Amino acid sequence: MTGFLKFIKIIFLFSILTILTQVGGVVYLLYLPFSSYVKSEKMSGWKSFVTRLLGFNVIYFLMWFFIIPPLAKKYGRVPLPIFSTTENPVKAGSLIYALGNRHYVKPTLRDVFFDVAQKVNKKYSDVELIYLDANFPFYEGFPLLPHLSHDDGEKLDIAFLYKNKKSDKFYNKTFSLIGYGVTENPKKGESNQPAACEKEGKWQYSLMKKITFAKVKKGYEFDEKANRFLLLKINEQSKVKKIFIEPHLKERLRLTKYKKVRFHGCHAVRHDDHIHFQINN
Repeated sequence: MTGFLKFIKIIFLFSILTILTQVGGVVYLLYLPFSSYVKSEKMSGWKSFVTRLLGFNVIYFLMWFFIIPPLAKKYGRVPLPIFSTTENPVKAGSLIYALGNRHYVKPTLRDVFFDVAQKVNKKYSDVELIYLDANFPFYEGFPLLPHLSHDDGEKLDIAFLYKNKKSDKFYNKTFSLIGYGVTENPKKGESNQPAACEKEGKWQYSLMKKITFAKVKKGYEFDEKANRFLLLKINEQSKVKKIFIEPHLKERLRLTKYKKVRFHGCHAVRHDDHIHFQINN
């Protein structure tokens, strides 16, 4: 490979890893001397690949565990817990969010989320609130793609609550690998904002529903009573300024009088597969 092609490869991988995890590009640059050393040892192709892959992962996890959290704290952001506890019944919808550094928020948002989770869990003892995308650990304004916001530590997406029709137990998992894309569609007589946005030519509006590899919600139902309670507890938080869900769910859950609960606009993506809420710190 020529020097120019190697440079293009480095720029490409640095950019992709930075876009996906914010710090992955820096890890890649730190890994390059190790990679060069391994290649110079004239190992077999397979052994060289495994050694270099292991080296990258070791560097990444050392940064992820020991360096990023304390540095993020200096930027006013803290990681959300990956696993649920009795004290704070919240957890990541997927390890993707934690390993990709997409689970950082400002302490105020974390405390709001914990308080909501505790109140919901007090009423529904088997519920664990599942979070999806939050924010990256560093720099205000750094985009968390594909979101239009989630760039300041003040935004968080969480999953809706679903219950097993037979056992009456809540399903504390997501129905897709990343938690998005499994929608609670409009019923007859309800507003159909997805159809209206797509009619305007907003092709991206239902994109996640079309591309997500999701489990069928067979045997489970959207629990209207529990989701209304959850949204009311979020709405009660004085620090919360906006809550985004689809208009048909706002109607169905009898939340039309609550001004914080609003429509996010056709320029975004549909919000009947998750709840977005944000604070004004």
